[in-house]
Amino acid sequence: MSNRPHMTLLFCAVGATLIGVSGCQTASTTAQHVVTPAPGSSAASTAPTAADHTVSACALVTEQDASTALGTASGAGTSAPSRSPHYSQCNYDSGALIVTVNDLGRSLYDKTRASISRHAPAGVWSDVTGLGNAAFESHAGPSSYVTFYKGTTFVSIILTRRAPPAPTAAAITLAKSIAARL
Repeated sequence: MSNRPHMTLLFCAVGATLIGVSGCQTASTTAQHVVTPAPGSSAASTAPTAADHTVSACALVTEQDASTALGTASGAGTSAPSRSPHYSQCNYDSGALIVTVNDLGRSLYDKTRASISRHAPAGVWSDVTGLGNAAFESHAGPSSYVTFYKGTTFVSIILTRRAPPAPTAAAITLAKSIAARL
C-alpha cells in the first residue's frame, strides 16, 4: 500500500496553512529576532538587520548540515522569493530539503498543528519533545516534515530522500541545529 495519498494530503494541509498565513501580516508588525548565522552558511553574511522582520532561512543552515540531512552533498542553499518580509525559505538539492521561517511563532504553529491533527491519518505524525517551545513531526514514504516554534519564530523543514523510509531522525536533528541558532 502506498503512502503517497497520505503524504499528499498532509503536505496540502500544511502548505495551505503556510501559504494562507505568510502574506497576511501587516506592515506594523515589529518582531525582534536574534540569530547566530550558521558558520559557513551560504547566507551567513545576510543575517537580519534591525529593519528585517524575519530570520533568513539560508542563514540558519550550513551546507554541511544540509548535506548530512540529505545523506548526499547538497551544495549551497537557494533563497526562494517571497511576497512578505515575514517569510523566508531556503531550498537545497532542487527542493529535496526546504527550510521555511516565519515570524508568526506560536500563532502559525498552532494553526499548522491543528490542520495536521484534523487531516493527517493516525500514525503519521507525533509531537517532538526537546525542540523549541513546541514541535511535531509527520512522515510518509520518503518524506519527513518537522515544524516547531521558538519564541516568535516558526520553522518548518521538509526533507525528502529518494526512497523510503522517511528520514525523520535526520529532519529532527537538523531542526535541533536550527533551534540552537535562534
